[in-house]
Amino acid sequence: LGRGSFGDPVVLLQARLSQLGYFTYPDDTGYFGDATFGAVYSFQQARGLVNSGVADAATVIALNACDGRCADLPLPGAAVTGR
Repeated sequence: LGRGSFGDPVVLLQARLSQLGYFTYPDDTGYFGDATFGAVYSFQQARGLVNSGVADAATVIALNACDGRCADLPLPGAAVTGR
């Protein structure tokens, strides 16, 4: 999925990115525009994936595998502090 994609797959992608704190647009629109691109890009960067902004197979696998372990990752824009 990439820019210009639309429909239920994009809604599901946006909902998952929203659950993880990456998609902050007020609604799941079903359209893959700038907000979705930025959310995918930020997720990829946080997970050490290729930063393409495209929800490729590796990104979808990482999104689906992201459970409680992802809670340890800082949210985009969050300050990281040492202990």
